[in-house]
Amino acid sequence: MKEINYKNLKEEIISILSKMEHMVLATCSDNRVTARNVSVINDGLKIFFQTDKEFLKCQQIKENPNVAFCHGNVQIEGRAKITSHPYDHQFFKEKYQKYQADSFRNYSYIEDVYVNLKVVHHFS
Repeated sequence: MKEINYKNLKEEIISILSKMEHMVLATCSDNRVTARNVSVINDGLKIFFQTDKEFLKCQQIKENPNVAFCHGNVQIEGRAKITSHPYDHQFFKEKYQKYQADSFRNYSYIEDVYVNLKVVHHFS
């Protein structure tokens, strides 16, 4: 049996994540599962996106931080954490503006409404 090189595997996963602009995000609370596309960026193995704090996905994450992402044949499970307003997070602000320009321009400026979320995933 071939031994897994975790450093190479991590680099491969980061490379795949870096090429993804959108992923399907699944959330669940109160026995209701929902899924929708979100615009994503990554910082290594951390996945970031933004959403309105009043939207169902954000409410579900508050109640149950376990989430799943998928895109093509890539499936990721992890825990989401609500962090801060997009303008308060320098990495997010710079990278999201560069790679998700339309979403950044149309939504990130809304001071009282939008938050960004960070998903640190685990592999099972």
